[in-house]
Amino acid sequence: MSVKYITSFLILLFTLTGCEVVVSPSYPGSIAPYTAPYLIQDARATCYWDNWYRDYVWEFDAWIDNYYGPRGIADVWVDVYQGPHLVDSIPLNPEYGNHWSAHRIEWSETNLYCGDNYTVEFVAYDWNGVEEILITHVGY
Repeated sequence: MSVKYITSFLILLFTLTGCEVVVSPSYPGSIAPYTAPYLIQDARATCYWDNWYRDYVWEFDAWIDNYYGPRGIADVWVDVYQGPHLVDSIPLNPEYGNHWSAHRIEWSETNLYCGDNYTVEFVAYDWNGVEEILITHVGY
C-alpha cells in the first residue's frame, strides 16, 4: 500500500467516525497561553521623617495592571527581608484604580529601621491563587 492510500484511508476514517484529533503544543519551547490575569506595573518602598508623628513613616505602593479589571485582584502583600530573614509582612490596601498602598509608622507598626538595607517583595494574588512577585531594594 502506498502512503497516498493510507493517508486517504485515515482522513476518511476520521471524518466518517466523528473522531477529533487535537494537536497540543506541549513540546519544549512551545508558547504557553497568557496565564496571569495581572501584571505588577510598578512598585516602590520608601521611608521618610514625619514631623506630625515625630517618627519615620514607611510607604509601600504598587500599581497592578489587571487583565480582568481591579476586582480580579484578591490581595497584594509586601514581604520585607534583611538577608535571608523575613523582617515584616504588610498587606496593601486598594486605593483607586490599580493603585495599592500601605503606610506604617516605623516605631509602633513595623520591625523596620529607616536607613537599613532591605529586599522588598511585592506579591499580588488573584482570586484563583495565581501570584506574581516583583522584587525591589531599599537602602542600597
